Amino acid sequence: MGLYEVDEPILARYQGVWYEGKVVETEPATGATGEARYKIHFQGWNSRWDYWEVQSSGDLMADTEENRAKNMGKGKGKGGAKAATTGAKDGAKDAAKDAGKKRPSKDDGKKSGSKKAKTSKKAGDAGAEPEAVTAAPDAAPELARLRFNLSTSLKRELIAGWEKITREEKLVRLPRSVTVSAVLERFESETRAKARSPEQAEMATEISSGLRAYFDRSLRAVLLYAQERTQADVLLTDDARLPSDVYGAEHLLRLFVKLPTLVPLKDMDADATHLLHVRLQDFLRWLQRNAASSFGCGYVGRDADGRPTDEIKEPEKVKEYVAPVVKEKKDKASHGDEKASPDEKATPPAPPAVEPEPVAA
Repeated sequence: MGLYEVDEPILARYQGVWYEGKVVETEPATGATGEARYKIHFQGWNSRWDYWEVQSSGDLMADTEENRAKNMGKGKGKGGAKAATTGAKDGAKDAAKDAGKKRPSKDDGKKSGSKKAKTSKKAGDAGAEPEAVTAAPDAAPELARLRFNLSTSLKRELIAGWEKITREEKLVRLPRSVTVSAVLERFESETRAKARSPEQAEMATEISSGLRAYFDRSLRAVLLYAQERTQADVLLTDDARLPSDVYGAEHLLRLFVKLPTLVPLKDMDADATHLLHVRLQDFLRWLQRNAASSFGCGYVGRDADGRPTDEIKEPEKVKEYVAPVVKEKKDKASHGDEKASPDEKATPPAPPAVEPEPVAA
């Protein structure tokens, strides 16, 4: 027989944070696991967040006055909820390549869901103290901060752009032929066409307009690499010219690395938070499917002041590798090794595939 029974109030820890809950279902110990399991429902949340926890996890304790006083300091009263904040895992590599440096968090170094000593139903056997204890909030625990699953191909887009700009001293050729506005309008149009209800169609419009607004407001602040700021100053001098009408999907994708810190969720309930996360993840899947028509920008060189240049237009390099080839063909024609046709004399040959060394001054 397990420690807890159905409908028994408990305190449950989820991702390092303690919440009020109750047991809604139990499973006895079996030969496979050797311990009982409990299905936990968090007070005030939709049942979609119910989950199973094993008895020995250290993430369950009896809901007693002593445990509340020791771990919550508020007795039976509900206090303001505070979700644990942790650094992004899959986004760590992308964030390192993002425009801004990762800000240290007061919770860095804490590991969510760390296992403590076994707990007992009795108050005196509560075991080791947890890191944080709160009453149940309205927001879902795992969505206290938005976390997006970027596909491998989208991660490669982020890394490729970072390498071009920070290592190869390139800049995205702007303005993009397929802008952020164009990408979002196409997403909205296609999603509305497939919507099964007016609410779904309206949600597509809200996601599109919301992403555009966040992009326009945050581009200069957090989405640009340091090497791109001069280019932005040149292109966005007119306040009427929005970033979403200049930049493309390459920069829009960076927004999803920063959204977890930009979107406030504290005033959203669990259902609204979940729906927002689902719709934004839907957009990322759409972007992956339409990557061929959304990405693929050209890159230009960058001068010492950070302004874009076009390297192939430098006249000295063109003259250096064209002139010897023309001379060589004339020499062959004059020695009778090869008869030069009128076309060869009139049209200079194409430059070689490999660019020669720069000409010394």
